[in-house]
Amino acid sequence: MSVPALNSTTARAAFLAVVTDEVTRAVMVRVAAENGWSENQVLEGSAAEAVDALNNIPTPEKLVIDLSGSADPIADIDALAQVCQPDTRVIALGDINDVNLFRHLMDMGVQDYLLKPVSAEDLNEAVSRVDDVETQGTDDDERQGRLIAVIGARGGVGASTVAANIAWMMAHQQGQRVALIDLDLYFGSIALALDMEPGRGFREALENPSRIDGLFVERAMVRESE
Repeated sequence: MSVPALNSTTARAAFLAVVTDEVTRAVMVRVAAENGWSENQVLEGSAAEAVDALNNIPTPEKLVIDLSGSADPIADIDALAQVCQPDTRVIALGDINDVNLFRHLMDMGVQDYLLKPVSAEDLNEAVSRVDDVETQGTDDDERQGRLIAVIGARGGVGASTVAANIAWMMAHQQGQRVALIDLDLYFGSIALALDMEPGRGFREALENPSRIDGLFVERAMVRESE
């Protein structure tokens, strides 16, 4: 079954795999059978073809995408983020053995990246890890982020300076992951205080709230440091 056949699909699937070669498809069919999924959900095609097809249907709960042969895997995952529902879990396959690519894909929200050729055991382990993430409680206090709001009674009282310094200290002195958001869309000065170019991420999030997920956040935010 080829990728274009997806165009006739209307219901959201629990699983879908799009791979580039018959050998990988055979392994993926075995994994599908072991997990109770139909082999019809294992298709052959490129990442670009998958993006085009997924644009017309509800994206699956779990998606395996093969990046082999891609000229720009990061761009393909970025395009995939444009069409996937926020809760779709993505496992990527590929033929590039590069730790920087792996880290970048993880930062973009991909659950796992497996180097081809892949075995059924490797794929099953990756699926199990995705299942573990999905079953973790969302109300676990240890996984909840803290929200600190800094509000000025009027302009010019130094709220932006205080916010920038709090964020910098938490990130650089306490080693925490920090997201600093300037709610002043027109006259905000946070980027200037940190000597950075301002981005349009917050405005895009307000304009397209349904698109907000891990990949969207990765693209929209301006990174100050690692």
